[in-house]
Amino acid sequence: MPKSSLAEFQLQKKRTSPFVFVYGNKRQKRETQTTKRTKSQPIISKSVDCTRRPDQLDDAIFRKYLASLCSQSALLGFGLGFPGLVSPNDAYIYDAFVNGFMVAVSTQLTHERLQPGAVFIPHGAANPWLLDVFYACGAAFLAANRKDMRELAESRMAKVMGQFQQIAARASSDSDSKWLVVALLSLSLREKFYGLDGHRTVLFLRMAFQLIRNWPKTRLANRRHLEVLPEDIRPVVSDQHWLLTPIERTLVESFAYNYSVIGLVLDQKSQILLDSPFEVFDELQPLLDQQLYKCPAPWMNNPVMGAALPAFELASKAGWLQLQYPFNESMRHQAIALFRLAKYFVPPVLPADVRFSQPKHVCKRLLDSCLAARIVAQGAYILLYKMLYPETLEIDSDIQRRISDFINDLEQLSFHSSISAILTWPFSIIGTAIVEKDQRDYMLWRLRNFGYATKNSCFESIVEFLNRIWDAGLGWQALLDKTNFDKLFI
Repeated sequence: MPKSSLAEFQLQKKRTSPFVFVYGNKRQKRETQTTKRTKSQPIISKSVDCTRRPDQLDDAIFRKYLASLCSQSALLGFGLGFPGLVSPNDAYIYDAFVNGFMVAVSTQLTHERLQPGAVFIPHGAANPWLLDVFYACGAAFLAANRKDMRELAESRMAKVMGQFQQIAARASSDSDSKWLVVALLSLSLREKFYGLDGHRTVLFLRMAFQLIRNWPKTRLANRRHLEVLPEDIRPVVSDQHWLLTPIERTLVESFAYNYSVIGLVLDQKSQILLDSPFEVFDELQPLLDQQLYKCPAPWMNNPVMGAALPAFELASKAGWLQLQYPFNESMRHQAIALFRLAKYFVPPVLPADVRFSQPKHVCKRLLDSCLAARIVAQGAYILLYKMLYPETLEIDSDIQRRISDFINDLEQLSFHSSISAILTWPFSIIGTAIVEKDQRDYMLWRLRNFGYATKNSCFESIVEFLNRIWDAGLGWQALLDKTNFDKLFI
């Protein structure tokens, strides 16, 4: 990619807004919208190399932008005093972590101080064990598509886990535990690239949640959230005492996302390790509601889930109810209430002034986030529908209308869209209800393209899962039997 292309996407500050944007405003005009498929046109699967879409260049440049932010964070780490001497092999793996792993898990166009790379990477500067965690993540990223790197990935993870209990015990008394939350969330994300241990991921998330809920700001935020203050006292009490820092805000949301999707790959015996999302999200709500920066779109303050944050709350609760299936009367009432929310879910829309004031490639990133919200809500709806009405076949007109809407939304996502990294949960759910061969072929094609772009093994896992379900003739009946998800990891 020529450097001249990257120069057009250097950070610039708009005079009309204090927000720092990714893209410049001097790009030549070109068509960026995806051509819509009519019902009479078949879906034709071609290789990515043979398909030329204008937005593929934008995807590549957006990743270059993310890599530049991650590299800046890494340089900051070296300036703070990198622990120990780095061998050439370590440097190679660390580069894979910075410019590969962290770029792949950064999905949203958000404020640069909220980007996961800007939050995670600097913490390794003064902590040798956290640096080992980063090495393990970098090696897992490399191993996702390279069999010769798998032994290295396993050895690096074994080194981390060999010290895990000792480190965790010592850190429990650390007043500033954010570095350990970074480690736990990094290890949770590592499983998406090379790992199959969902039970271990639950333990990481369980520990991370305990650390987050013990932050003084978390306790204060929840206390204020529950208190009913008289009108004459409210203006006097300042919110600044519990306002999260950018680091805290990103860590909280990273936990919330990983927690939301993990329930799908667990069996019913593992539910005792999970707190109910009906309680967790109530506790996290005052933290997730905080908007630290004035951005063109409010969901740009959500660095991991973007506009899909409320949809992932639905998904988390639907996944937890799946662990309780078949329902008793109380659970059925909860499922019905949640089903109504999913059915009438209205995703955020891009403000009109943003559409007319920002470049098309900026609007595309923000619109992708809105599409993600709709796709996640569709997944929650389909899962809840099957559990509430188990005798219904997937050929039901309402379900197939939802599938058509999903395919239309999927077509609007570019082939290498970064947002795909957070859509593994709905892809797995919705895919089971697809019955038309052309739609199935298209779904698999898109999954493989997303996996190619993100170097994420989850997508291949979903492909194998869907092929197994379809070949067995199960369809969305698979949603009622958790054993069907045993080999899936997302």
